Amino acid sequence: WRVANNLKKVLENQGATVHLTRTTNSTNSWGPCVWDRGAFGAKVKADLMVSIHGDGAKANGHGFHVIAPVKIKGWTADITAQSRALANSMISGMKASGVTPATYLSSPLSLRRDQSTLNFSDVPVVIVELGNMRNTTDASRMSATPGQQFYAKALAAGITKYVQVRH
Repeated sequence: WRVANNLKKVLENQGATVHLTRTTNSTNSWGPCVWDRGAFGAKVKADLMVSIHGDGAKANGHGFHVIAPVKIKGWTADITAQSRALANSMISGMKASGVTPATYLSSPLSLRRDQSTLNFSDVPVVIVELGNMRNTTDASRMSATPGQQFYAKALAAGITKYVQVRH
């Protein structure tokens, strides 16, 4: 939640319009459901959508990875290429910002067909797993204010790279 709000501030300072799927981090107000999250980008006429998460891999693994949709006719076929470009920009921007790619995967890019947030999107979309919540170093960074600001700037670098390449 704090990473998303920090990212919002960074991007708005660069002139972007940013919409969040949530207005609070209250445990009494959770959601929206994954299919609503996926449809959110088109609803607000967004150019792209980044869903921010923390992974839950084995504790000895650390680092980030980005999930993009595979081509599914009638679902993601129209956004697959741009989502892949967004994913590659996110990976490049995050690596350039000093975020380590996941040590427990062969690549920082995962292509998935089983993620509703991706499958219900009508705009270029990725899920970014910032780190591994079971790894003490990643968990500490994700939960501390300086780490949250670090991740926000790294995410902004990836988004900015995508927007610059696209235009």
